[in-house]
Amino acid sequence: MLLRDISEGEDWGSICFSVDGLDTFNERLISMGFKTSGILQAERKTLEGNIRKWKMLFIDQGLSSKLPYPFFIEWEEEEEERSIGLRKDGTISPDNERLEITECHFSVSCPKEEVTKWADLLSAEVSDENTIKLPNTVLKFMRSETVNGVERLTDVVIEHV
Repeated sequence: MLLRDISEGEDWGSICFSVDGLDTFNERLISMGFKTSGILQAERKTLEGNIRKWKMLFIDQGLSSKLPYPFFIEWEEEEEERSIGLRKDGTISPDNERLEITECHFSVSCPKEEVTKWADLLSAEVSDENTIKLPNTVLKFMRSETVNGVERLTDVVIEHV
């Protein structure tokens, strides 16, 4: 989907959720009727020569004007250990740590339908008719004029904490 959108220029692509137990999560998605990429292994070498590893999972959707589902990631390291490493190698700066994504806004043709699908996908509760409140952010699905009929993530609210 992102390859389809590249001709429109740079913009938000999708969102990612960190998941513990990605294999089990993949099985749950399949049991819900989703087609997935299966677990993909990934790694990269840091500037210091260390290898950072993770697993990813995507929901297969094909090219479409519909809102892309999020993708999911499971880090090999525990969160605190990974954060220490990211600080140490400069990937995360003190300025970055004072920023927090508080809301993600999605432009869709049918907010109620999308919020229901995403709430099921994320095992989350709908806090009002077009909003899902997660522990660290809010997802808002808003009916609006989509650009060329394409439903996408349109705004990410980032605040200083």
